[in-house]
Amino acid sequence: QASSATVCIGDTITVSGNVTAITDGLLGNICIDTSTISGTFEGIDTVCPYVLSRLPQDKENGVTTDIVIEISFSEKMNEEKTKGSISIKGVMDKDGREIDELISGVASYDTDNCKLLFTPDSGLNKNFTYQVSITSEATDTIGNPLPEERFTFTTIIDHTKDNTVVGWSEDTRLFVLPSGLSVDFLFVIDSNLQYVESSNILQANDKFKLNEDPFNFILENTITEINTFNSSGSILKDNFNLPITVTLSYNDVAPADGIVDGTMPPVREETLQMYRLDEKTNLWVRLANSVVDLQANTVSASSIHTSVFTLAGSSYSDLFYAYAFPVPFKPSRGDREIIFVNLSPMATIKIFTLNGDLVRKIEHTNGDTILSWDVTNDHGEKLASGVYLYLIKNKKEIKKGKLMIIK
Repeated sequence: QASSATVCIGDTITVSGNVTAITDGLLGNICIDTSTISGTFEGIDTVCPYVLSRLPQDKENGVTTDIVIEISFSEKMNEEKTKGSISIKGVMDKDGREIDELISGVASYDTDNCKLLFTPDSGLNKNFTYQVSITSEATDTIGNPLPEERFTFTTIIDHTKDNTVVGWSEDTRLFVLPSGLSVDFLFVIDSNLQYVESSNILQANDKFKLNEDPFNFILENTITEINTFNSSGSILKDNFNLPITVTLSYNDVAPADGIVDGTMPPVREETLQMYRLDEKTNLWVRLANSVVDLQANTVSASSIHTSVFTLAGSSYSDLFYAYAFPVPFKPSRGDREIIFVNLSPMATIKIFTLNGDLVRKIEHTNGDTILSWDVTNDHGEKLASGVYLYLIKNKKEIKKGKLMIIK
């Protein structure tokens, strides 16, 4: 029998009278005033509780070191079990090293607000990453277990010390020297643009294609926006007093062949360099000191301010090993095509007679290193027997050779 005018989850109730309004929500996560219910009903809550909110938020950056952890639940909880279910530990230190450091503190439960609080015994360390865990030992007042809950956060960065900051996806790292800024701060690292318009990136990419080496390509999946904020949450646009080191990751795992995975034309990892977006001109500006780590699959470079960063690299332009086969070409033995191999991703192939007459021009632009030619001229006619010359040319190199056709 409910003892008050409000029925909440966790109560077993009996309401007398004619039933006119019983909803699924009555035994769900909704509190209902008994004055709106008439009839007779008996039931027991079987709905598991869940977390409504967390403080700090999952993957929140720049959290103050005196934070009190707060978790709000969907219903009243068993106080002792819930207090015993929470733990917090440090999982990464200020230098980006993984740790496993349990944090002592006092857990308390706010019955009126269905809220669990955890107060560390001492202040947390700056630029540490912490993980909060709540086990299924936590139950509501009936005994329904809470699904296990886990979230992480990172504290504010101490500007007086050197720090390594690791992005939540672990694809980006930042190293900051002491006194790089005059106040404590935090970085927000995101591959999804938050403060720069996507149209600015598209414009920068278009300019890059026009002004840079035609064999140099932006790796769009490495584009990363990095912003700096003070402890109050205001964005900082000032340059760092000392350069920060930005490290971006790329993929070369399937297989580990020296080619960046998923690139076409194929981009060689040793050619990778880092670029920063100039937000005034929408240009990708190459950072002069890029260092490629072929083992870690990362590129690092220095910058005096945060912005949008990306990697770009070159494809093969070397034509030294390019050649054509079969030579001679003999349809009588079943030859159907002449194959050009070891091409650059983009090249022009011209076929000439010995007199210098151009009989076929082929634009190779699909990014592959192999091209098949059906041994026809520009009009689609099969070439006659004889000796021909071929010329393979890109914007950097030229390769010449001979062909022979025997019918």
